[in-house]
Amino acid sequence: MKRNYDKPLLHNLKLINDWKLFGCLRFEELVSKDRCLQVWYSFIRNIERRNRGQWFVRLEGDNILTKRHIHFLIGKRGLKKTYSIKNLINSSIWDLKNRYSCVRSGSSVIKDFDYSKGGTAYVTKLSGFEAPNYKGKGLDSAENSNWKMSFNLKKRIKRINENAEFIMQDTLLH
Repeated sequence: MKRNYDKPLLHNLKLINDWKLFGCLRFEELVSKDRCLQVWYSFIRNIERRNRGQWFVRLEGDNILTKRHIHFLIGKRGLKKTYSIKNLINSSIWDLKNRYSCVRSGSSVIKDFDYSKGGTAYVTKLSGFEAPNYKGKGLDSAENSNWKMSFNLKKRIKRINENAEFIMQDTLLH
């Protein structure tokens, strides 16, 4: 089966050279997209410093063919702690399990980001088997790719792209 990717998103996520973690939160019960985002924000607010984190989250599953789950990337910038981040994340997941039954019955995987494994490609793949989501409330993208990225990550990607554009224009002028 040939995979299709959100190529502009893949390009932009590959511009970030300091991804720290790749992870997944799986739910074993039916969960709305709104609840997924509520769980995500509860999770990320425990590990980022004053809403300054650089993260990307993708919601997958449609509760019909596949149960909903969250894949995410977390950058090094803006974390409360970088030296014991896994302990902080495990503590955050424990807190989520106490607050949300959908997390309690689910599972999680947290790994150090490995550039050779293509984590950015994984989170930008387009699903061909889920029902499209035409309601993008709370998301940066909906339909066949349901995702959100932090404000600081958007700002950083924009700055990188503007600098690259300026360099290209300057090169063409000389």
